[in-house]
Amino acid sequence: MSRRSEHLQRRGSVYWLRVRVPDDLRPLIGKREVRRSLRTSDPVEAKRRLTLERLKTQAEFDEARRKSPSAIGGRPAALQNELNDADLWSLVTLWFVRSQKQDAVIGPAEAAAENRLEDFRALTDPDDTNTSGYVVSITRRFLTEQGLAYEVNSEAFRRLYQLMHEALIERDKRLINRFTGTHLGQNPRFDQLTAETALQPGANVTLSDLLDRRERDLSKAPGSPKTKLKRAAQARLFKDVLGAETRVCEIDRERARLLLDAVSRLPANMTKRFKDMPVATVLKLPPEKLGRPMSALTANSYLNAFTGLMEFAVREHLIARNPSAGLRLPSDRLRAKDRRLPFNDEDLKRIFSAPLYSGCENDEHGYAEPGPNRPRRGRFWVPLIALFSGMRLNEICQLDESDVAEIGGYLVFRVQATNDGTKRVKTEAGQRLIPLHPELVRHGLDNLVFRVRQAGPGSRLFPEIAVASTGYASDNFSKWFARFLDHIGIKHARKNFHSFRHNFRDAMRLAGVSDEAARLLGGWANGGTEAAYGGSQEIEAAILYREIVKVRYTSLDLEKLWSTASRHC
Repeated sequence: MSRRSEHLQRRGSVYWLRVRVPDDLRPLIGKREVRRSLRTSDPVEAKRRLTLERLKTQAEFDEARRKSPSAIGGRPAALQNELNDADLWSLVTLWFVRSQKQDAVIGPAEAAAENRLEDFRALTDPDDTNTSGYVVSITRRFLTEQGLAYEVNSEAFRRLYQLMHEALIERDKRLINRFTGTHLGQNPRFDQLTAETALQPGANVTLSDLLDRRERDLSKAPGSPKTKLKRAAQARLFKDVLGAETRVCEIDRERARLLLDAVSRLPANMTKRFKDMPVATVLKLPPEKLGRPMSALTANSYLNAFTGLMEFAVREHLIARNPSAGLRLPSDRLRAKDRRLPFNDEDLKRIFSAPLYSGCENDEHGYAEPGPNRPRRGRFWVPLIALFSGMRLNEICQLDESDVAEIGGYLVFRVQATNDGTKRVKTEAGQRLIPLHPELVRHGLDNLVFRVRQAGPGSRLFPEIAVASTGYASDNFSKWFARFLDHIGIKHARKNFHSFRHNFRDAMRLAGVSDEAARLLGGWANGGTEAAYGGSQEIEAAILYREIVKVRYTSLDLEKLWSTASRHC
């Protein structure tokens, strides 16, 4: 049974939005709840409008809170009940790191380890009557130093007291461990906090600031141009839904759910179809214009990216815990392995009997027109290599002459990444050796490599396949191949270039290729080829060659494409 959407209420036949006003905003807004008619009796349409209205309501709450007299200098001027756990954690982080800086310079005499041990026992003894007064005293002194007003009986002070109690215990543990050689277990909440921790003004950091900081993080690889474009699209979505100026410490579970609701209703290919259009505007569009929603896989990629961003905020000590941890949409009913279909026998015959292979005007604009020419460049070779190697499109398009070598008497592809990012693999297991299938040698691929090698080291096998602005040579080829399939009458939504990889996997199953070899050839292995074959590339090449030659496509006659001459690299 599906769960009823939060904040959705039905009154008569019409659906309404119902949202509780936060306690701190009730004096400003003047009511306990916000209720608005969604002006529809259709439950599907009501859910769509609900997301938009929730975004608007949250924006109104944010604006009211920013205009509140208590919002001074971007952080609370008084310790009131509206402070969330992130605000309180920022205060405790400040106290704890300062205490670690003080403790770092004291010696054994000043540490008074025996006294610390007594303090530790008292702090951890629930029956000790002095503990409460001690923790309250430390907490009050710290708040006074920070210029923060407080009410000891408030809920916020009670929560801060609990965190300070944990911090005091952790401080004593570290001193005892340091000066007595004991090993009292540490509280994982404080694992990342030391005397060297750079204190961040967490209460002032906005979502926009956090995104900028993450982009400047030197501990992360810069990523390809395509990755950067993807991150930019994700950042626009986060700022659209949650507000660029929203403080990171204000992003709680409820706001994280706003993002989940939004991505669950956004249309497929939104960044292409509605470029630069704000999310709120997109969600106002009628369902017939929106079309089908983005897949759960795509939606979850946004949620995973946001969870990663919030995890970065945790590591930066801006918040205590990740508000979006575990938020995901249920997986699509379609299993991952069924997202793309292999080409069937008729499809393969159409592809390899098209004018590009049987004779065309040229392999550029005339590739679909019958003619006397049979050019053998990228558009000819890339599909053939995919069919007989299972390589991914970009792995093929980025090949240069050094990626084909003779190892142990066998010609092999070396699928590899480079430090400068000009060559990439999808996963670590993607770096692998793939022996050339005899069918590719029959068609003259070794001759092509020989000719390219004459142009000099590092020459690309298919230089006419331009590298796109994303940094991937496969992007432009993928678009062309979609047009090619359309020309020959293959118009199935689940068939594209990646279908060749499914063909290769199915062909290995039919040929009885061992599971271990199949995983290595396809780059699906977990441990890498060295783990499987002891690190000897000669042995690896020999074993994998014996397996790959078993791959056959019995319904496909490619004899007419065979080259009459073959020359090794």
